[in-house]
Amino acid sequence: MFNRSFLLILFSVFIFSSTDIYAQDNATNSQKPISKGVVNGSAISLPKPTYPASALAIGVSGAVSVQVIINEEGIVESATAVSGHPLLRKSSIEAARQSKFKPFKLQGQPIKVSGVIVYNFVGEKGWMSIGKSIGLAEIKGISSPINLPSGFIDEQNQFNQLMKSSTEVQQNQLPNTIALIKAKLIQKDLWHFEFGLAKAKTLSGFESKNDDLIFEGLKEIKALSVNPPIGVKTYLRKISEKLSGYADKAELTDEDRKNIFQYIK
Repeated sequence: MFNRSFLLILFSVFIFSSTDIYAQDNATNSQKPISKGVVNGSAISLPKPTYPASALAIGVSGAVSVQVIINEEGIVESATAVSGHPLLRKSSIEAARQSKFKPFKLQGQPIKVSGVIVYNFVGEKGWMSIGKSIGLAEIKGISSPINLPSGFIDEQNQFNQLMKSSTEVQQNQLPNTIALIKAKLIQKDLWHFEFGLAKAKTLSGFESKNDDLIFEGLKEIKALSVNPPIGVKTYLRKISEKLSGYADKAELTDEDRKNIFQYIK
């Protein structure tokens, strides 16, 4: 009888100990951040980083990716730049630390997550790149964050919201956002932006093997080549003129396609 009672006590201790260890393991695992990828679209507040004067002075631009840990309350606990020009990293980290997110949840419970905030610093030629990104999004939907410069807060919020919507909704609403952006741009930036939109249309024509779309983009570029505003670089004027030469052709040869593609890719 004694031995039997002793064994029951040992068995009970083992069960309770195992349960305690299991609970501790679960508690430990629950603290490990869950990866969420790019989190720009999940932000409640996403302050824009300042554009360092040192970077502007030498024409530095481009994207900076900041790895962040976001706690259960949606607050950024840590931020580390993982890519991007060194001159742009410090201000990106500072902006990331000030960001605020709606708490991420798993099975109804707030969780800690890791993610990436992407900032796009737009230099003098940046509006062409933005135009191209938005033009591709208008045709195919938004596949990655589109970041606008400071001064375009409403438009940026619209992009962030549209990222959560279906492709059909995006395609229907993007023209309105594009119109709002155009209304705020000075002539030089507007030219670059529209050139980027036209390049996107032409490129999409190549990708989908749709010559009608290619010619539509080329005709838009031809219209831009007629009277570029002051501030558009000479080499861009020449590119627009070369591309406009293909706009009125009945059909494109293989050599034509090769020449066009090298300018719009």
